[in-house]
Amino acid sequence: SNLFVKRVIQECNDECSQLEIDDIVYVEHELKPMRVMRLGYGDYEREVRIAGHLEDTSRWTAGRWIRTDRLHKLEVGDLLHVFMNMVDAMERMRPIRKGSVCVFRGWDGDGDALVRMGTLATVVFVQDFEGNLVLR
Repeated sequence: SNLFVKRVIQECNDECSQLEIDDIVYVEHELKPMRVMRLGYGDYEREVRIAGHLEDTSRWTAGRWIRTDRLHKLEVGDLLHVFMNMVDAMERMRPIRKGSVCVFRGWDGDGDALVRMGTLATVVFVQDFEGNLVLR
């Protein structure tokens, strides 16, 4: 009975059971962010289907099912580690160095990431975000 109670408490505290379609998530021990495509129910309860940004989600083979307890939802205020050198999406194309840490601030109207590095607030193209910014 202790095991049952422990499992109920664990499932009630699972933040990822509140995921929605188009949320960005990180899978434990994986670097690349994924997008939630479908929410599971029935046999797939507590699972979501996720896909990479560049995957064609209109194809039924796109993505994979995964348990929500293996995911972390990207939320405003999360710290991100810059995995590779890149430039921001602004006209000046300011460099963002590998090893830098930035704070995720949300998404702009074009679907690109808003980040803050110290006092610098900038935008990162979603294509660069997918391969270069890793949840800390």
